Amino acid sequence: MIQFYSTLEIRMAIVATAALFVLVACGGQQSTDSGASTNAGPVSGPELGPEGLPIPELVGDLVDPRVSVAVQSCTTARAVIVTSTGHVDVFSELVAGWSQITDGDLFYVCPGVHAIHSTLYLSRRIGVVVAGHDATIASTVDDTVVHVEDSENLVIDGLRIVHDIGEYCLHNCLQIIDSVDVTVSHNQLDGSGYTGLVMIGSQELRIIDNQIHNCEFATSSYNVWDIEVRGNHVFGNRAQNFDSNLIDVIGEDLLRATNRIESVTPPADGHEANY
Repeated sequence: MIQFYSTLEIRMAIVATAALFVLVACGGQQSTDSGASTNAGPVSGPELGPEGLPIPELVGDLVDPRVSVAVQSCTTARAVIVTSTGHVDVFSELVAGWSQITDGDLFYVCPGVHAIHSTLYLSRRIGVVVAGHDATIASTVDDTVVHVEDSENLVIDGLRIVHDIGEYCLHNCLQIIDSVDVTVSHNQLDGSGYTGLVMIGSQELRIIDNQIHNCEFATSSYNVWDIEVRGNHVFGNRAQNFDSNLIDVIGEDLLRATNRIESVTPPADGHEANY
C-alpha cells in the first residue's frame, strides 16, 4: 500500500463526519452534448462498513471509496467528478470536466482515448485524485500533456499519457512543479517526445509502478527532495533514463534495485530528436 494511505484515511473520516450533516446519496449528473453537466437525479453512495465509513475500493494501490460510483457513471460519460461529499457530475468530454476540478475531488477518466488539443493544467489544488482505467489522454499538439503546479496531496493513477503527433515532439508527458505530497502511480508515460516526467521544486513525491517509455529522457528533475521512486519500468527511451539529479538524490544503486531499467535505444537512423 502506498504511503499516502494514512492521509486518505483522514480524508475519508472527514467525509464521513460531513455525511452526518449532508445526504450520503447525492445528486447525479447527466452530460449534454457540449460536455457540460445537468442534474439527473440521485445516485446511491458507496456501501458502508460496520463503522459507518465507506468500504475502501482499489485502483492499483489507490484506495478511494468513490471509484465505484465513478465507474458506474462511465456508461453514459467520458469523465466523472465525485466530490468529497459524494456529489456526482458527469461530462461528455474530458476537457469540460477537467476545468471543473476543485479541492478534494475525484476526477475519473472513463475508458477510451481522449484527444486533447492543449495542455491540461491543474494549479493550486489540494486533495485531488485523478484516476482511470484503460484510459488514454492523447495530445494532438506539440505541447506538455498534463501540467501540475502549486498543488498538494495529489494522486495521478492508472492513466496513459501520450503525445499523438507523430514520431518526435518537443514537449513532456507530465510536469510537476512547486508541489507537495504527490503520488504518480500505475501510469504509462508514453512520450514520443522529450521527457516522460518532469519534477521541479517539489517534495514528498512518490513515483510508483509506472511505465516510462518512448521518450528522449525518462525523467528530468531539479530541486526535489523526499522522493520515492520504485516499481517503475523504464524502457525504450532514446537518450537517457533517470536523470543525474534524481540519481544524486536517491542513489543509482537503489534506483536500479527497485526499478526495472532497460538500456536506452537511440533511433536506428541516428536522428537526435528534439534538438
